[in-house]
Amino acid sequence: MIEKSEVMFELVKVSNCIKHLLNVTQFDENCEENIKSIDRTNPQDLFIENQLNSFMQKLEDIRIDIEYMKFPVKYESKLRKNEYHRYETCKGDDYTSGSLIEFLNEDPNYDYPFWEISTVEYKGNDYYIVGAKDVTMAGLKVRIR
Repeated sequence: MIEKSEVMFELVKVSNCIKHLLNVTQFDENCEENIKSIDRTNPQDLFIENQLNSFMQKLEDIRIDIEYMKFPVKYESKLRKNEYHRYETCKGDDYTSGSLIEFLNEDPNYDYPFWEISTVEYKGNDYYIVGAKDVTMAGLKVRIR
């Protein structure tokens, strides 16, 4: 078995390789202009171009996730609703639609609580966590990196 610190060390190396690849290819979500030898009248070339763009976007997402894991946890807090009807931490960090949230999921289907990351959205008259609609935000334990 491998230690989690060793896995993180290897992932940082992967992140650096991805960063290098993105720099070399000058990937920026409009990568098609940076790929040479693509015949835009050739269906196979267009397929290859689309696949390369898809790979590069996925790699960039992975790199961002690895970089996020490197940030230290600054503090933990329970959420409360403020006067603007947004949920906020004890230090005033608040959540609105699209906000990234790292929360302690205490799903009864699991033996132990676990930290999970998602985003916050608004529907009707309240905010919710994407993919965890049964989780109540008031009193929820979160951590800020």
